Amino acid sequence: MNGASGWICLDVHGNPYDKAVPIVELHADGGSRFIRIAWPEGKPPGKECLPPS
Repeated sequence: MNGASGWICLDVHGNPYDKAVPIVELHADGGSRFIRIAWPEGKPPGKECLPPS
C-alpha cells in the first residue's frame, strides 16, 4: 500500500512492519541533509507485502 511517507506494509491488525527509515544528517547550525532510506529487510517489500510468519 502506498502511504504518505512511502510504501508501507500492514499486518492483519493494521500495524506497520518493514517500514522504511530515512537516514538524515543533522548539522549544528540547524540544517540537515538526507542521506538515504534504510529498510529493516535491506530492500523495499514485495507487492504482496505479507507479514513475517
